[in-house]
Amino acid sequence: MISLASGGAVASTYRLERPLAQNRRSVHEEGIESMGKWRLENITIFATNRTSDEVLGHNVHALFRMRYDASRMSRFHETPRLVWHEHIICMDIRGRPSPAGDAAGVDAITPVAAPTKESRTWWEVSVDQYARNPGSPNFAPWLARYREGYRSAVGMPGSVIRGGAQLFHRRGGDANPRTENVHTADDQAEASRRYLGKKGGILTIEIHDVPSIGLSGDWDVKERYLFFTLGVQGGTVWRRVKQHLRVDKSLPPDLWTRTLEVEPLEPGVQPGWRTNVDTTGFTRVDPPAHLTQVNQPVMAGGEFV
Repeated sequence: MISLASGGAVASTYRLERPLAQNRRSVHEEGIESMGKWRLENITIFATNRTSDEVLGHNVHALFRMRYDASRMSRFHETPRLVWHEHIICMDIRGRPSPAGDAAGVDAITPVAAPTKESRTWWEVSVDQYARNPGSPNFAPWLARYREGYRSAVGMPGSVIRGGAQLFHRRGGDANPRTENVHTADDQAEASRRYLGKKGGILTIEIHDVPSIGLSGDWDVKERYLFFTLGVQGGTVWRRVKQHLRVDKSLPPDLWTRTLEVEPLEPGVQPGWRTNVDTTGFTRVDPPAHLTQVNQPVMAGGEFV
């Protein structure tokens, strides 16, 4: 397991023939699985701290490298469905500074409690975020994977806000999809699909998530654990990520908690977490409605769920 704490960096460098980004740090590139005509060769996780006056968290990048083996005997097969499962536990304290230590038993600097009425609440939610909300900006590169792959191959700028996708030759070099009569986003996506179906190739998809705590609100201490597992439907290769954020408004920001841990799973191991978060003394409440609401994607040109 490799951790990213405040001010730290995730170790181990990743490399592609045409990298999506330079000078980033990554972990866990091993692992190959078969998925019909597709092989998920690896999932690379790399992250940086995200800090502003409004939020505390991380920029988390997940790079899926997938290989398609073409066959003249069958039609083109779509990529397997993305799985992005999140389990969130969040605790709020209102009315006084930090309790003695945090909920996970980690040592904390504890100021003298203010003589005010205290309220402690917590909530929990577990959901596959891609299945719930595939139209989220986080998942735009996955929906637009063929379109963005084509644009990268022919030297066009990407059209999604965060992340992206790239199309490569099956040996890792430049892909050369057809360019004649390719005018629309649907045409671009179809050109990638035809190229892969005829010649095979490599498709990389980078998802850029920004799990964070907003610093505004009527609370004095907020602590959040985010456990998420990444993979593809029906697959056996997974990555697990644990994020822990703790903000105490009575303490300076350099004493707030921000950690990120990334762990690969052995093939065949079912993804999941034993959270072991102690919520004793907290009253359970309903999670925010927007975290469980199911949203259908509004599809744009060249997008595939």
